[in-house]
Amino acid sequence: MHRILINVDKIDDSRVVVEGPEVQHLVRVLRAKKGDEVVAFDGQGQQWTAQIEELDNNQVHLHLGETQKTSLESPLAITLGIGVTKGDKLDVMVRMATELGVQVISPLYTHRSVPSDMGDAKRQRLRRIALEACKQSRRNHLPQVNDPVALSSFLEGSDASSTRLILWEQEGTLLSETLQTPPPKKVSVLIGPEGGWEESEIKEAQEHGFQCIHLGPRILRTETAVAAVLSALQSSWGDL
Repeated sequence: MHRILINVDKIDDSRVVVEGPEVQHLVRVLRAKKGDEVVAFDGQGQQWTAQIEELDNNQVHLHLGETQKTSLESPLAITLGIGVTKGDKLDVMVRMATELGVQVISPLYTHRSVPSDMGDAKRQRLRRIALEACKQSRRNHLPQVNDPVALSSFLEGSDASSTRLILWEQEGTLLSETLQTPPPKKVSVLIGPEGGWEESEIKEAQEHGFQCIHLGPRILRTETAVAAVLSALQSSWGDL
């Protein structure tokens, strides 16, 4: 069944009205009609089997069944910091990260970030991509997609209780060796833009408790590195 995000604050006696982009997608793309059943979810772990009572191009009225508290979340809480890239690469990485169970995604401005439009429209697009990936992978928890910040700001706010890793092709521990240690509950991982990190950024990250890792002899594109690192983390420490 089709999945639709709802606002729990708008539920009134097992009924809820949905507005905005979700309606456009449901009506114009999926061709939903009155009487159809859908899965409604709140992005925080709850979902309902719901029936469409009324709909038009602006609103969908749903009648909700019993609450189902199901979770497909990984036991490994991953925060991903990725350097801002050009074109649609960030779109691809946000989609992959969501499908692979990342909980927090933070675009980062770095020394070698390619100038890119990260205005409100782009930020909303990234959140929309995360929502669509959440539906596709049947996650009930919507990942948090942060507004872009400077690397230094991300480092200052990093969780000291997490295992902190930064991918650097020049030196560090092979990721497969790092993964031989007992699994942590939380991981923060940093992956740079197309041009990579400057040494000053690596030093700053190390000062904030990040350890360097690498993926072996081959140099990967940024989006390939994101998929490889997240898959390895989830395979060894998570639920893949």
